[in-house]
Amino acid sequence: MGTGSAHLIWNITGTNFGMPVRYELEAEEVATGIVAATTYATSTNATLYGLTASTNYKVRIHAWCDNDDYGEWDSIYITTNALPCLAYDTSIHDTMSIGNGTTTTYYLPVNNYYNYSYTQQLIDREEFNGATIISGIDFDYAYSGNSTEKDSCTIYLANTSATSLSEGFVAYDSLAFVAVYTGSLNCSTGWNHFEFSTPFAYDGTSNLLVVVHDNSSGYDGSSYTFNAHSAIGMSRYIYNDNYPYDIANIGSGSTLSYRANMRLHVAGCAQYAECARPSVVVDSVGSDIIVLSWAPGYQETSWSIEYKAASDSAWTYEGISSMMGHTFPFLAPNTSYSFRITSLCTDTSLATTLNVQTLCTADTVPFASSFENFSTSDNHAPSCWYMNSNMTYGNYPYATTSYAHTGNQSLFAYSANGNYSYVVLPVLAPAVDSLEVTFWLFNAYSYNNCEVNVGVMTNPEEMSTFVIMGTVSLTESNIWVPVHVKLNNYHGNGRHIAIVSPSTISTSPYIDDILVDYIRPCPRVENVALVDVGQNTATLTWSGSEGSTYEVEYGLVGFAHGTGTVESAMLDTITITGLTPNTAYGWHSRRPHNWWSYSHLHHLSQPNQQHHYHQCERHQR
Repeated sequence: MGTGSAHLIWNITGTNFGMPVRYELEAEEVATGIVAATTYATSTNATLYGLTASTNYKVRIHAWCDNDDYGEWDSIYITTNALPCLAYDTSIHDTMSIGNGTTTTYYLPVNNYYNYSYTQQLIDREEFNGATIISGIDFDYAYSGNSTEKDSCTIYLANTSATSLSEGFVAYDSLAFVAVYTGSLNCSTGWNHFEFSTPFAYDGTSNLLVVVHDNSSGYDGSSYTFNAHSAIGMSRYIYNDNYPYDIANIGSGSTLSYRANMRLHVAGCAQYAECARPSVVVDSVGSDIIVLSWAPGYQETSWSIEYKAASDSAWTYEGISSMMGHTFPFLAPNTSYSFRITSLCTDTSLATTLNVQTLCTADTVPFASSFENFSTSDNHAPSCWYMNSNMTYGNYPYATTSYAHTGNQSLFAYSANGNYSYVVLPVLAPAVDSLEVTFWLFNAYSYNNCEVNVGVMTNPEEMSTFVIMGTVSLTESNIWVPVHVKLNNYHGNGRHIAIVSPSTISTSPYIDDILVDYIRPCPRVENVALVDVGQNTATLTWSGSEGSTYEVEYGLVGFAHGTGTVESAMLDTITITGLTPNTAYGWHSRRPHNWWSYSHLHHLSQPNQQHHYHQCERHQR
C-alpha cells in the first residue's frame, strides 16, 4: 500500500471456460462512487496509480478470457496511506494496529508462565507511514482471568537496522534502547494500554524494536496468554525461574514464528508533506541479480537509486531515473542487500529502504548431507538450508547426537496437536521433477508411529506453499529404515525440496544421510526380506524393479562390499545354499548397474536353536 498507489496480487480459481488473456482493475472511491483509476494486466499482479492519500477505495478486478468473455468481478476494500508528517501535534493521538491474529501465547510480550523473561519483537519500517512520535502501546490479552504477577517490567523501544531475529537478539545499546515505560504489565481481557513516560521518536527509515524486560519474580500460569499473529523471524524470547536477566548479557534465546498483536499510539500531524515515499516491490530475485519496481509515492516523476550490501556502511549511487524500475546485476550469492529509492519532490525527499537477500547458487546433483555440519548448540542450519516450525515451545527441527545412521549426528523433527516442523534443502540446479530424494528414517519411540511428508515448496518460509510428493510412515522402532521418494509428478514452480514432520500426527522422526540425485532409469530393488532360513540355506525375496535379472552379494556379517559372493537371480527371490550353520551373514541385492538395496536386521530362531543374524547395510554405486 502506498500513498498514491496500491500494488495488488490475485489468484485464478479455474479455467473451465477459457484462459485469462488479461485482467482489468478499477479503483472506485467509496465516498463518491467515482472510478479514480483503471489499469490492465497480463499477469496476476498490477499496480494502480493516481490514488488520493488517506482515501477509502473499493478495488474490483475481473479476467478477460481467450473466448472473448469476461469473468465475474471480485473486489476488496483498501485505504491509502496518509502523506508523511513534517510537524507533529502530540496533543492528537492516532492508533496504528500491528496484527490481529488469534494465536495465543504466554511467551509474548511477557512470559506469564515463568518468573523472569526477556522478549524482543520487530516491526518493519514498511508497516509505518514514515517517522512519528510514539506515546504508548496496547497489548491484546486473551485469557478470561486477570494476570497479577507481572508487576516489575520495563519496555524499551529502539530504531534498528535488524531485519530478523532468527539469528539472535539485537544487542543492547544504551544509546539506542530508550526505556519508555517501567511498571506493571498485568492485564485484563482485551486491549490493555501502557502510556509511555518518555515518548519515542521513530525515525521512519529504520525498523522498530520492541523490548520487554521482565524482573517480576512471579508467574500466573500457562493459561494467561496474549493474542498474536504470524510473523516469521520477527520475535525472540528467553525465560527462567531463578534469576532476572542482565539486559547487557541476555543469552541466545529462541525465535518464534509469530508476533504479539499490538497497537501503537502515535502523534497526530500538524503539517503534512506534499511528497511521499515510493511503493517499492521486488519483481524477481536470483543468485546474482535483483529486480525492483516502484510506484510514485505521490506526485513525483523521478527517483534517486542507491544500494549496498546490508553489512556495508557506504551506499553505491546508481543515478537518477524517471523509470519506475531498476535491475541490480552482478551481486554476490546468498547476501543481504539494502536498496534505497528516494522520491525527488519539491518540498522534501523521502526514501523507501528495503532489504532483499540474493538466492544461494544452485547446487549440483548428486547432493548429499549427513547433518554433520549442523550446529547442535544454537539450532542453526548451514548456509542455504532452512528450518522452520510453528511450535509455541522449543526449536524444531534441530541437529542431535542422540542417534545417527552414519557419523555422529542426525536431524530430529517433531510435530503434534496441529503443529509442524520441517527442513528445506538448498536449491538444486536440475528441474525438480527429474530428481529423487533418499534418506534414512529412525523412530526412537515404540509408543507412536513415525511419519514424514516429502515434497516441494515455492517459498521456504510459508508452509502453505508445500506440495506433498510422498508420505512415509514407519511403525517399527529403534531401527534405521531407508526412504526414497520420486518427485517426477511435481508440476509446479517450486525449487525447494522439503521434509516435513506433519501437523496431522504426533511424531518424532530422526532423519539422516539425505541424498538427492536424478531419478534412475532402472528403479532400485526394494523391500528385501528373509523368508526362510535353515542350517545351510537362506531364502530371500524383494520387490521387483522392472528388471529381469538381479544380483545378490552375501558374506559374513561386516564383510566389505565387493568382497562377498555374488549370485544371479532371474526372479525376485533366491535361495542361497552352502551356508555354515550358526553363522551370521549379511547380504545386498540390486538390479545390475543400479543401486544396491538392503534388508532390515532379522533374528530367527530355528527348532535347533541356531540363530542367524542378517545385517542391514546400504551401499551405492
